[in-house]
Amino acid sequence: MRVTLAAGTALGAGTAIALPAAVAGVVATGAHLTAIVAPTARVPQGHPYVAVIAVSRRAALGRELLGGGDADVYIGFCDRLPLLRRGGRVQVLVVQNPHLYSRSGVAATVGERAKFAALGWWARRSVRAADRVICSTSASRDDVAASARIDPATIEVIPIPATGISSTKGTQRNRIERILLVGDLYTYKHTDVAVDAAGRFATAHPDRTISLVHIGTDRHPAAVSAFDVAAKRAREAGVAVSRLGAISHDRVIAEMADADVIVLASDTETQGLPLVEAMAVGLPVVARAIGPFVELGGDAFTAVPIDGGAEQFAAALASIDERDRRGALSDAGRALHPPGESWDLLPTT
Repeated sequence: MRVTLAAGTALGAGTAIALPAAVAGVVATGAHLTAIVAPTARVPQGHPYVAVIAVSRRAALGRELLGGGDADVYIGFCDRLPLLRRGGRVQVLVVQNPHLYSRSGVAATVGERAKFAALGWWARRSVRAADRVICSTSASRDDVAASARIDPATIEVIPIPATGISSTKGTQRNRIERILLVGDLYTYKHTDVAVDAAGRFATAHPDRTISLVHIGTDRHPAAVSAFDVAAKRAREAGVAVSRLGAISHDRVIAEMADADVIVLASDTETQGLPLVEAMAVGLPVVARAIGPFVELGGDAFTAVPIDGGAEQFAAALASIDERDRRGALSDAGRALHPPGESWDLLPTT
């Protein structure tokens, strides 16, 4: 079987983690894989696949528009299938970008609104054209089905496992001292709310040194501006705020192992892979009670109401400040999400 996997223009952190897991899953089927990926994509080495490296996003987009060569199965990895379908080929769509199916206020400028309107149209068109649609949670499945106006029963749910877990958490600190934020700065992630929560938590504990570490890149100007303003307030409250930018996956996992808690304030996600990874590492999670987090986190995370703000997130941090409570969450998370090796997208295709 010949498979083309197209993720050439996808540069998000979640895709960078899910892509190699998907590649490993496809290769495990014995397929010959052609991967259309960005030059910086982290893909497994030593497997019998051909990586087509796009020299630019424009070149990658062209390959995605036209279909990227002959194959028995074409996988549109990030919500896009070719505009022109080739006969005899099975088309699989993998949903990865929740903002393309929601109205959560992602776009702040006229240009961004136009861009996401076009991408959203392409994504919904691809959902309707696909032979098989894969979502990582039933919550995102329902959102996609409603947006594209198709039967949710036609969408398969296959959660992305935590792969490449190179470090795990040892003992818990006596009190929370190091707070971790993971995710590129999109408006729907509300990272500024998490930063403000850290500031409130530090204000309540003036005798303690609190540090906050953010991992991720600048994506939406409005989100970057909100983060910067919140970071200034947090520093004034005594929080040592640092940004690591885009770092290797091994280092992300090491930062999870060193932190005391990860805070996820997103109001929409397809899955929210950092939650699963943190649990596999043994890092306690505080997150908004949106569908994907509740579905995957169960009782193993500390939930904040969907409409909760910085005050509610700070209260959640205070509720797990005790070492034993965080230890219990760590054990529950590990049991719920043990590390995996690949993301199996094709067993039934």
